[in-house]
Amino acid sequence: MISIFNPGIGLIINSLSFLVGYFVILSINIESNLQNEKLSGLKVFADIKEGFHFVIHHKPILYTNLAMLISIFGTTLFLTMLVIHLKSTIGLDAIRIGYLLSIGGVAAIIGALITNVLKRYYSYKSILFIAGFVGGGSIIAFGLYDSFSWLVIMNALGTISAAIMSPCIVTIRQKLSPDHLLGRIQATSRFMTWILMPFSALVAGILGEHLGTTQTFLIGGTIATLASFIYLHPSLNEV
Repeated sequence: MISIFNPGIGLIINSLSFLVGYFVILSINIESNLQNEKLSGLKVFADIKEGFHFVIHHKPILYTNLAMLISIFGTTLFLTMLVIHLKSTIGLDAIRIGYLLSIGGVAAIIGALITNVLKRYYSYKSILFIAGFVGGGSIIAFGLYDSFSWLVIMNALGTISAAIMSPCIVTIRQKLSPDHLLGRIQATSRFMTWILMPFSALVAGILGEHLGTTQTFLIGGTIATLASFIYLHPSLNEV
């Protein structure tokens, strides 16, 4: 579509897909005893504090959040420069970039589906470490070669790894969190793990301009790979 029309058309269609999602969520009838409560500033602050307190004192959640924080920093270096690398450095046209990204999306679905199968044979600790290590390594490998088939395989490996890790981490939070705190803990964890994304995107632009996209990928992949070793913390033996 970008080849036939222009990127603006793609953005418009993308925005319409979010609009559809909005209406679907709007149609869901959610019963809650909290709907009629007034959320004062003090209560919101107290809820945030309670979420942080729980996360800090429950090491499996804390260390998975820490690993995700560092991993997302490295992965964002990769994702920010991905299309620029494919277009400017490798010289792919819009159609082949579309194929590469769509195959990655299919791989992510496969990764999500096989998570339950892996859990029958391996612990969350082993799954997270292996998936994190493979995901970080795929970023490094992605930057080393320019063969289209190689890029497709490495991107697919990365998206499979990310899709495997996500349900494992969310399940760990759900298993260890009381029902009444689950929303706060999930929100706190998202805040902790995503807080460096804007900074990482800025760093990616600076590194890409001065070192090139390939070096940026190698740095990002190394950071993500090293982050996977945090999943080996003894506290994850509990889950």
